[in-house]
Amino acid sequence: MLCTSFCVINAQEVSCRVIRPSPYFDISGGNFAYKGELQTGEIVTATKFIVWIYFPPEDDKRFIIHCIKDGYRYRMFPQNLVPAATDTLFGQDVLTDTTTFSYNDSFFNYNIYPCKEMWVPVHYVDVLRSKDRETLPKYEPRLLDYDKNMGYEEMYGSSEWYDIMYSGIENGMLVFFNPIIYSYGGEFLIKTIEKHEYGYVVECFVPRDIHDKLTPPNRLMPYFNWDLCTGETVTMTLYVDGEYMEIYMNGTDPQHKFGTIVKVKEEFIKQYMDLIKKGICDLTNVQWPRRADGSTDYSIPTSATSVLEEAKQPELIELSVDSIDTETMRTIQNSAKTSAIPLWARLAITGGAVIIAGGVVVFILKRRK
Repeated sequence: MLCTSFCVINAQEVSCRVIRPSPYFDISGGNFAYKGELQTGEIVTATKFIVWIYFPPEDDKRFIIHCIKDGYRYRMFPQNLVPAATDTLFGQDVLTDTTTFSYNDSFFNYNIYPCKEMWVPVHYVDVLRSKDRETLPKYEPRLLDYDKNMGYEEMYGSSEWYDIMYSGIENGMLVFFNPIIYSYGGEFLIKTIEKHEYGYVVECFVPRDIHDKLTPPNRLMPYFNWDLCTGETVTMTLYVDGEYMEIYMNGTDPQHKFGTIVKVKEEFIKQYMDLIKKGICDLTNVQWPRRADGSTDYSIPTSATSVLEEAKQPELIELSVDSIDTETMRTIQNSAKTSAIPLWARLAITGGAVIIAGGVVVFILKRRK
């Protein structure tokens, strides 16, 4: 049994070519000892193992893929590889900025380093817009399906789902590389990529946890239809529409929909983590995902209006002259009936006191003394 399982795992490997000079590192230990540099055009074998891990040489987190070169296993950066069987690469419509920023997890009191850009389930937008972290379990009820009496209070001082069962936005994160797709539920090692007008068709291996039946599909994250990942390989269809993407498995009808994801940026990520971990958020500077035509499937929260929009709000304005007689007032009223210029504007031009506050226009007329 062990021998069979080992052979199956090793069968899920893909020949890849190096597309830019790339260092590679020792696979043993955590110090990532430098072993050499691969040159453009060299061929290595990528395995279906990718991790998002602390990388000591840069004092940062990096995505690392395991590969085989000359019969030995090494670790390297996945963005430097592409499957040898395809000439197609993912474009910037799919790829994301994997550099990180520092964020302090107040519950555990240590810094974590999320990516500045990532794909996440579309319902994360609704969660953040609601400003209520309890919105998330409405989409992912399994977050509440755990025993609070397991000693969490003694160990962590809390047994709330957002402290224990949900580590952060990376639970739902998807990151695309040419040789592999990373997700919290497992990696999709890519065999071929095809570019189409609507997006991409990708042939890839299913995550090892599903293939080897190590984790029930209903416990995997993101909260998608993992039951569609059957067999050893799957054909993944990606419909890309701006910062939206719909993913289908082995078909393009509704029954084969894996999930919908959106591309989010640093401020969205920071505020989402603040909401889940601290129960607060500030939506003022959040950039909300949009479709290619600039539209969204939701209304932008009022608190997220830009400085420009805020500048449009009425301020207190006062225009005055020393006096205005009754005859002049009648003239203004009569001419306003036949003119496109509103009465308040004529008052402002001719004289009088005009106060605009909170969207209400108040006219104060001063009679001649």
